[in-house]
Amino acid sequence: MNTLQDSQAGVISSPFHAWLDDWQLKASEEADGNDFNHLTLTAYSGEGASRFGYTLKLAAEGPLVLHGEAGFSQKAANGQGVHVLQPALLADNRRRHPSR
Repeated sequence: MNTLQDSQAGVISSPFHAWLDDWQLKASEEADGNDFNHLTLTAYSGEGASRFGYTLKLAAEGPLVLHGEAGFSQKAANGQGVHVLQPALLADNRRRHPSR
């Protein structure tokens, strides 16, 4: 592997870019690289002539939704958990609400 982005999965915080195999979620190039209000999702599957994929440009329609207590969702009795922030996104002119 020549670079971090040659690996199977990873995240770069600035400009935001997360990937797993042939799936990518990136801050839109038109916006600031740290702007989570405008994201581009690309996904591909298959090889050769059967390769299929799509690109979705996502735009937030409201503030980030904080899950749990102020964005922290405890998962274990010893206090371990995750921080979760999720935007309400608009894709293909249909509103997508995160589950609360």
